[in-house]
Amino acid sequence: MLNKLLLTIFILIFNQNLFSQTYTFKKKFNSDDRIEFLGLTKEIFEINKNISYNVGNYDTAQFEQIKPVQYNDDYLKKIQTELAKDSLNAITLSNFANYYSNTGNGSLAKIYFTKSLKNWSLKAKTKKDSAFYYSFKGILEMNLEKENAIEDIEKALEINPKDSIALNFYPIFLIQKKEFSKAKKVCSTALEDPKNENPEIAYLFFSLGVIFENMEKVFDESKKIENRKKSYTELFDYKSIENASALHQKNQRILYLKKMMDILGLTVKMLTFETTPDNNVIRDYDKFEIKKINQLKLDFQELLIKKKINPYSANKSLAMLYFFTNENEKAIEHAKKAITIFPDSKRTSYFNSDEVYELLQTLYLTKKDDINFEKTLKEKIEKTSKHQKSINDYTNMAYLYLYKNDFEEAENWCNKAREIDPDNFKALSLLAHLKLMKNGLESGIGQFYLGQSSKQIKDESDNFNLSIQAATYMILYGNNANAKSAYDNIEACKKLVPKKTGFCDELINSYIQINP
Repeated sequence: MLNKLLLTIFILIFNQNLFSQTYTFKKKFNSDDRIEFLGLTKEIFEINKNISYNVGNYDTAQFEQIKPVQYNDDYLKKIQTELAKDSLNAITLSNFANYYSNTGNGSLAKIYFTKSLKNWSLKAKTKKDSAFYYSFKGILEMNLEKENAIEDIEKALEINPKDSIALNFYPIFLIQKKEFSKAKKVCSTALEDPKNENPEIAYLFFSLGVIFENMEKVFDESKKIENRKKSYTELFDYKSIENASALHQKNQRILYLKKMMDILGLTVKMLTFETTPDNNVIRDYDKFEIKKINQLKLDFQELLIKKKINPYSANKSLAMLYFFTNENEKAIEHAKKAITIFPDSKRTSYFNSDEVYELLQTLYLTKKDDINFEKTLKEKIEKTSKHQKSINDYTNMAYLYLYKNDFEEAENWCNKAREIDPDNFKALSLLAHLKLMKNGLESGIGQFYLGQSSKQIKDESDNFNLSIQAATYMILYGNNANAKSAYDNIEACKKLVPKKTGFCDELINSYIQINP
């Protein structure tokens, strides 16, 4: 459970602490010094290094085989025309919901999913005892995160065990609900069905079920060292993934998916690794894993040359594989190729170049190449925001302008982030900083944003950063009545993030005098 230190801090700031006579601040700071924020700007407002590897059915396909719905202006005009003809049509309302969901407007999507579900239940133009009725209803309920979504999908499958809509979405529901055994069983049955024309979809969800089933163990900090000593094939039941692929040895797409599942497992294994002080992952794979990575490099180079899969997925995979072995320049080369070659017309919410942009940004941050990081981030925003706005991109832009002391532009990007999520922790804590730096410690609006951000703390990292942020303001504004509060809260931060103990001790030694 998080101990929200910040609420205590800001009550104490305006009180004369009875114990403050034994604690004083060592230094005084002028307005120019405060802008420098003790050199902690990048420590507190740190751009995250996001690394992910997504696997989907489209990754094993050629571009010409991928024909997704294009959620663009033409699509919007089309469904607007349909809605004008029948404003209560549940399928049209669902199309509106999907449009807004895929263009980053979650609140409007929820409104239209709700309308669609209501009208489907009351006025569906299909029999209410049909598989289609229940499968469509279940999908609407899934999008609204309703508990009975699985129940309706199961009703559809009882009526028609081969209902394509239910079969495609059922394993996803089960995995989301952490019913992994059930999900694997459903997928196994589909894999064993000789009449199944698309066994690769069942294989994909079976494999994801295997990996996600053990994810909590990998996230367990108490077992981090123990897990690090295991290969990725031991962390997850890769034997069952291999056995499942053996059922369809002649299916090339399953063969390619199996190789991608290896990369996914190796990616998740990084959660067990240590990080450097500037949060770079120390890639520490064992000999077995290194051998596997090198073989996968050869495999995907061959797939790329022989055009067995689309060039985006091949280059994406190679970029990640070279990242694993610290060959960062080759990783950058393949990441850039993947981004360049990805066709905008094939983009979906689950098949896109976003993850490669984030890998490329991480690689530039690791190299301390700020120019190319900023260039890549701006390119990503320009290319992808018309499809879906990313709050992380906007807060990262705000941080970049903060680093340049351009507070006005930093605030502008914070406000853009809050248009997507008004309660975003990063945006609120940065707005608090900008206002307090500009108007002083007693800035009402700065205190307001700081209080609001404290309500949005999600983990110990957020708590640590906000608490250090608050203590730093006390140091900068030099009221000795707050010295004890600053000391206590920095000390408490050691318990939140023990690996930052050295940093906390240095902060105390540099700025707080403990008098006998």
